[in-house]
Amino acid sequence: QLREDIDRSFVKIQNILGTSSSFSKDDVFSCLCAVLAGAGSIGYFQGSCYVAGIALRAVGADAAPILLLHLLGEIMPPDYYDSGLTGINVDLAVLEQLLSLYCPAEHSFLMSSGSQCRYWALPMLLCLLADCTEFEVGAALWEAILLQGPPAGGSAVLRALLHVVRQAGAKLSSCTDPKEATDCLRNTTSSLTDTKEWRSVLCDPDEAAIQNLISDSMLPSNAQILRMRAQTRRLM
Repeated sequence: QLREDIDRSFVKIQNILGTSSSFSKDDVFSCLCAVLAGAGSIGYFQGSCYVAGIALRAVGADAAPILLLHLLGEIMPPDYYDSGLTGINVDLAVLEQLLSLYCPAEHSFLMSSGSQCRYWALPMLLCLLADCTEFEVGAALWEAILLQGPPAGGSAVLRALLHVVRQAGAKLSSCTDPKEATDCLRNTTSSLTDTKEWRSVLCDPDEAAIQNLISDSMLPSNAQILRMRAQTRRLM
């Protein structure tokens, strides 16, 4: 299955790796095998080959499995990549709530087209946007998740998705079904190039206020996201 997925996706993986990259399909395969062997809580998931692509380009073949084990196994919620994707299902429910609070107009457009978060956001959450962003944008997201550490549990990825929905804006009003809405959001994500603005989106507003950093104060803080996760878990 893993070999087949890498073969099928290698053109997109090469785009992540960069045109001058010398990494091969075998490098991607070896990286993922090392990750799966080293973390019992992380199962194989759709899009994992794109995650490996960013890691290989960022830190090289030797360090890529170590980076992924730390990112996926220690910083993201411990059940994010379990067999039932429990942590991701929690974040999908939280994202739906956040959209209604922070992007009400866009959320209404998505609901009108039948586009619940599970349809368009699940693939993005699985690979932490690795399959639909330019390398610099995807790497900035990973950097934010790593710097904010385990206490934040990857909260930055939810702020990232809220920003994507905002950027899509009124274009979502013309989407008539989930596929059109998904294509619109993925195209919006792939067109993001302003890494300065992107970093301000990823920054925790509470922490930014303390350290006098630039952030988007109209997005939820890590603390708010963690509270919503805890409430959602109690109800699931």
